Amino acid sequence: MPTEPLRSIDRGLLPVGTPSSLPIRPLADTTTPAARTALWSLPAWRHTLLATGLTLALAACGGSGGESGDGERLGLDSADTAELQTHDRTKAGPTQSGQRRPGAQSTGTSSQPAATAAASNHPRWTLTSPAEASRFLAQASYGSSPKDIKALTGRTANEWIETQFSRPATSLLNTMRYWQQRSGKAITLTDAHNAWWYSTVQQDQLRQRVAFALSQIFVVSTNGDVSHFPKGIASYYDMLARNAFGNFRQLLEDVTLHPMMGVYLTHIGNHKERFDSTGKLTQAPDENYAREVMQLFTIG
Repeated sequence: MPTEPLRSIDRGLLPVGTPSSLPIRPLADTTTPAARTALWSLPAWRHTLLATGLTLALAACGGSGGESGDGERLGLDSADTAELQTHDRTKAGPTQSGQRRPGAQSTGTSSQPAATAAASNHPRWTLTSPAEASRFLAQASYGSSPKDIKALTGRTANEWIETQFSRPATSLLNTMRYWQQRSGKAITLTDAHNAWWYSTVQQDQLRQRVAFALSQIFVVSTNGDVSHFPKGIASYYDMLARNAFGNFRQLLEDVTLHPMMGVYLTHIGNHKERFDSTGKLTQAPDENYAREVMQLFTIG
């Protein structure tokens, strides 16, 4: 882990500000596969991410892994994959396996039912004054204009949130590729920073606000090795945005399997322990992520 947390947006796309734990405390038996499956199926677990994201937004302020073609699913092309494989060989040792608005993308289907169901169970909250509407928008978005405040006054916050659920996600990776096509220049880390700034003024305000909150929990810093993969950084942030209205189980899986987390917490290309003929340990797995996922990302 870096000794100096990154806190300036100008210096990094994903600031470090990881809390000691998330408010997730299993109170059920999890000692058997059947018990764990039953626990994950509970609505409270399925909607934990939505509640956490909205709470962070209001207080402070979706693809599955395990399938073939992960690089393509993550939006990384063959050159990116080759670059990651080179990094894998040099950093983690040998492996055992080998014109529409720029940035707009489909939100997918996995997160939408959970978000809609969660929203429908809440009482209606009418924003009766411009001050109340302004405060709500300051908490749930990156800011508002007088026109936005006037349009929301007298309406419900629920209606605004449900509309936000249906907005297509702004993709940092698509934005960067659009700029590359226009300029003919190679994508750099500065492009990733600029694409993030671009995302803050698009229509999917709630999704981007929740994605930013998640980026401060499921951290990958742009200092160090991760800085060499600007498209990978954008892909990682897009993954958080896709999971903004989903469930915690899917988010945790996607974070675990994303190459940028593998680079940041050094487990990319991980391998099992090996012993020589005398029983002496000659190769040990990298347990960095295994420790951090429990200590910082989940149970604390």
